Amino acid sequence: QVGSKSGWYESGLWHAVKNRNNLLLGARANMYTLYIPGGTRGDLDYNGYNRQQNNIVKYNGTAYSSLPAFYAGAGMEQHGIEVTLAAFVQGVWPANADWEPTTGYGPAYAPTDFDLQLSPTSVAADRGQVLANINDGFTGAAPDLGVYERGKPVPWYGPRTSVDVA
Repeated sequence: QVGSKSGWYESGLWHAVKNRNNLLLGARANMYTLYIPGGTRGDLDYNGYNRQQNNIVKYNGTAYSSLPAFYAGAGMEQHGIEVTLAAFVQGVWPANADWEPTTGYGPAYAPTDFDLQLSPTSVAADRGQVLANINDGFTGAAPDLGVYERGKPVPWYGPRTSVDVA
């Protein structure tokens, strides 16, 4: 997920979350924030985070300056990595990080404006965890982080200009 603000923000609505193999990038606040009451029902690992500020993650009200510090302090993200937009073939930050009363978030983007497949040299390649029946068809040494697996066709969602007839 490439967001205009935080890579991901959650404020106490999730319980017993297990989060794997995601890429969480934020253009501005960039802090992955997760609050799970009690602090013990979260299970975060094998995710990629970007850095736009001193702290890379905030969990249950505590900010951590690095993923190793997050692991030492909260026991989360032992296998997490830092990533940048260079992880993608063509990733860019959204034009407007905030809603503007006159223009909203700016003009709409076309699907061809971005290519969020991993670049050939991406640090996120082969860094995921195998999840049975979800990503066990990976192509490298391990699943890739993010939505697309390198070497696999990119799925097409939404309207099509032609119809496949069986």
